[in-house]
Amino acid sequence: MKIMLCGCSTLAGDSCGASGIVTVVGNRREIISFGTVVHLEGRFSDGLFIYDKINVLGRGWINEIREYLISRLQYRLSFDSDDASVLSTMLLFGRSDYAQSSIREMAQGCGCSHILALSGMHLGIIATLCTRVFGKKALGKAVSFLLVFLFVFIAGPRPSLLRAALAFYLSSFQMEGRIFAVFLLQMILFPFSMVELGCCYGYVAVFAIVCISPYIRATLFQFSGKLSGLFSASVSVLVLSAPIQMFLTGKWYPAAIIASPIAGFLAACSMVLGMLLLAFGRIGILVWLNANVYSALEKVFTFFGSLPSSGWWGYLVLLSLVALPFVALGIVRRFMFKRYKGSMSRA
Repeated sequence: MKIMLCGCSTLAGDSCGASGIVTVVGNRREIISFGTVVHLEGRFSDGLFIYDKINVLGRGWINEIREYLISRLQYRLSFDSDDASVLSTMLLFGRSDYAQSSIREMAQGCGCSHILALSGMHLGIIATLCTRVFGKKALGKAVSFLLVFLFVFIAGPRPSLLRAALAFYLSSFQMEGRIFAVFLLQMILFPFSMVELGCCYGYVAVFAIVCISPYIRATLFQFSGKLSGLFSASVSVLVLSAPIQMFLTGKWYPAAIIASPIAGFLAACSMVLGMLLLAFGRIGILVWLNANVYSALEKVFTFFGSLPSSGWWGYLVLLSLVALPFVALGIVRRFMFKRYKGSMSRA
């Protein structure tokens, strides 16, 4: 986790004030929510603080309410009873630290870890369900605004979730202007979230989807029809995010182009089933459906995770394949224009 420093002391007893943000790691299963005041004992190593002991000095009333709500909701979902419930809990509350399942590692193995991260997809599901149940007028909007706020409150101020929530509340803005408005608001209101690597990934992905994906979809539509909409978003995101992945890990995953839409659909199904389990209890058909959705997602991650990763040469191939339809379409249009111009001159 990342902590904001208040003070520090040495083994010799010398102490002083401190500021800034430090990443700390240690062996503790309990989740420390944002805003909790802690005292750590340990050592620095390669820029990380490795703690041996941690004491919670204060949680604050907001965290107490949040933890109480989560504990009651997790109990109703029969949390930790099976892998499918663990996955639903990850998608509903973001509590992946509790998970005994290897689903997160499997998602990382095929470049689909963003599917399990709380983001705009989750808020979109909540808003869509609200409009389906309460309509698209004032009541539906009011309920969706309230539930989105409660969802962010319970899950905590994660960078991707803050970005998605701000974009949801600024939905009256035009898409291009909304990106910059959300960025400025998040930087002013939640500056701590801007230092997260996930925040960088999130804005790169949103920029790619808004500014690049429409052109890729329109071009691919000439060759693949409606199928272009399934993969244009994942292709556009990889065009910008693959270099970041290679600088950090030395590789990127081409399989994510196909795996992301499939895994995203299954993750959405798991989240909706988790909501139904919360509302109606562990009804047999819902438990069965949730288990099968988890099994299908596991198979998707396993299959695409077995495919090879790629490096810079593969990235150049990706860029060439993305550029090829644009070039082909440009040649066809140029040929048609010359032909049309020639027919007009003869006429």
